[in-house]
Amino acid sequence: MKISWNCLNQLINLTNINSFELAKKLTLAGFEVENIIHNTDINDFIFELSITANRQDIKSLIDIAVEISTITNIPLEVDYQIRNNYIKHKIHIKKLNNDKNFNCFKNLSFCMMQNISLRPNYQLIKNHLIAYDLKQNNHILDIIKFINIKWGQAIKIYTINSVYQDPTTKLQFSIKRDNINTASSQDTIYLNNKNLIEIHENNLNQHKHLDTIILMAYESHKQNNNQKNVTGNFTFLPYTLNAYKEIFYLLNSDKITSPIIYIDYNEIEKTPIINCRINKIYNILGPRIFNHKKPTFDNNRIVQILKKLNFKVTNQKNTLRIHVPKTRTHDIQREIDIIEEIGRIQGFDTFVDQIPIFQNAHQISRTILINQKIRRILRSIGLHEIINYSLHGHTNSKQVELINPLNKDQKILRNSIIHNLILSKKHNVYQSNNLFEVFEIGKIFLTASQHSNNHEYMHIGGLLGNGISNRSTWNQNCTVLNWFQAKGYLEEFFERIHAKVRWSQYAHTNYIIQNTKEYTHPKRTIYILHQNKTIGLLSQLNNKIAKSLGTPYKIYIFEINLDELIKTINIPQNLKYNYVNYSPYPKVTRDLSITINKKISMRYVENIIKIIKKNNNEFLESVNLLNEYHENQNTKTISIRITYRSKNQTLTSEKIKILDEIFNQNLTFALNKR
Repeated sequence: MKISWNCLNQLINLTNINSFELAKKLTLAGFEVENIIHNTDINDFIFELSITANRQDIKSLIDIAVEISTITNIPLEVDYQIRNNYIKHKIHIKKLNNDKNFNCFKNLSFCMMQNISLRPNYQLIKNHLIAYDLKQNNHILDIIKFINIKWGQAIKIYTINSVYQDPTTKLQFSIKRDNINTASSQDTIYLNNKNLIEIHENNLNQHKHLDTIILMAYESHKQNNNQKNVTGNFTFLPYTLNAYKEIFYLLNSDKITSPIIYIDYNEIEKTPIINCRINKIYNILGPRIFNHKKPTFDNNRIVQILKKLNFKVTNQKNTLRIHVPKTRTHDIQREIDIIEEIGRIQGFDTFVDQIPIFQNAHQISRTILINQKIRRILRSIGLHEIINYSLHGHTNSKQVELINPLNKDQKILRNSIIHNLILSKKHNVYQSNNLFEVFEIGKIFLTASQHSNNHEYMHIGGLLGNGISNRSTWNQNCTVLNWFQAKGYLEEFFERIHAKVRWSQYAHTNYIIQNTKEYTHPKRTIYILHQNKTIGLLSQLNNKIAKSLGTPYKIYIFEINLDELIKTINIPQNLKYNYVNYSPYPKVTRDLSITINKKISMRYVENIIKIIKKNNNEFLESVNLLNEYHENQNTKTISIRITYRSKNQTLTSEKIKILDEIFNQNLTFALNKR
């Protein structure tokens, strides 16, 4: 949208503000100034504004002038031409409310001029036309185009072949629409059964000399909302009158005396009413920044802002009763919208941009804390968390089906976590990503046939097995994940969350067993119970589905009712930890190798080391068994790493040497005694 600085000065006095300062204020108020062009030919600044989607009511110069007047707190001067006395006599206004002769129109306004010699004052609007890139036709049509842009009207100019003797009496309009079903259909208007001819750029040459001029703006009853003239503003009477008055002034005709403006205007507008609490305005906008150039922000300023924006305000104690203008009903519908308008005009930079401090913060619920802990533990085990849709296309008679799904692949609510995990595994295997061990926490949905009524539960499901070799002990060969290791993962998980559950090969059939039956192995499935109630299961993926995935390794699945699992958690309140002071002195590490009898087990060696550490705990901090090497059929060599540290001194090399000899003697004596 383009705005001319010189045109704007006709409506609001901007002497004490420069163009760049105004551009900043407009941008902060929600009207981004994309560019300012200085046209040296006409000595004018042209603003290029970007209007947001919710402010499509800003269509004309007067609309933006109202906003600027409110932002800058400078009065709007829309009646400047009235003071100029540019017509000879008083203008007469005749209202057409409920006049049957004009019932084919809505929001009609028109004026007829006859037998006049027009001397349009083109020089006054020449620069304005250049500023708005309007084509100059050196015709009265130029004035009409400029007036529509300035005042937001939809005035058209018509002429008629017949001349009326008394144009002020017995006027009767009728309207006819031809080809109503076509996009290019137009209204044909008749005045006392005479066809009115609209003047536009294509027929200017045919109507250079006009005896009768009819200026008219209207909205046809036959038009729907999508066909309304977007430049029209038919609801604000002062703007309509000023548009006609300025046309008279620019025509500069001596014969325009006491013109009559016919207008269909309803003074009682049915507009939405919003009650806005004054206390809430202050609470939402927050504390103000004092010593600011903006006007003082108080109740009077609030009312002033709203009235300047054409809101009708009634102050009722601590509440403002606000009538929304018709042009703003599309974006002002709630109390918070009114508060936003007040803050936008006052300037959000005049309020403290700081989040208030809450003294009493609410505690996080136990369920959320446990869910967060479960996620951390499963990630530390090596599983990745994924999130799948609760909708899919896999269906049977025991699943909840949507009445109106978006598509056939998203019409069923899942009753198990496992199905989507298998699909994700299949997709990743296809993408050559075998390193896929995951878990998911989400809702499952049950039908009335599986439950007393339709219900939903929070479940946790997982998929184990990725083809990477594992070791059960450090001195054994690598193997893929087996049943006992998969079960060990879950046992570690239950232990770390302090869940008291038990394992069983047998369980009473419930919805978990039924909904996962097609995925589980018939002989390698174990159930998770709590108080003889099945809350989950662990199983090897059945051979048919595993073969379809094309993986050479075994895959294990588990699914648990998370709501029931949380009930089994009993976190101990007392801690079995002993806190000791940390030594500030450095540690010293020594590696020791000893050859012993091959028949001596490593567990026996570990027990001996624990006894030695217990009896020599002054400087001996830790002893770790590193490795064992089999030399022959009778002997083997073990490697031990010893850590020394003193709590009150730095250990010297001589002291370390003595400690090594003592430890070696004690260990050798104990092993030889064996």
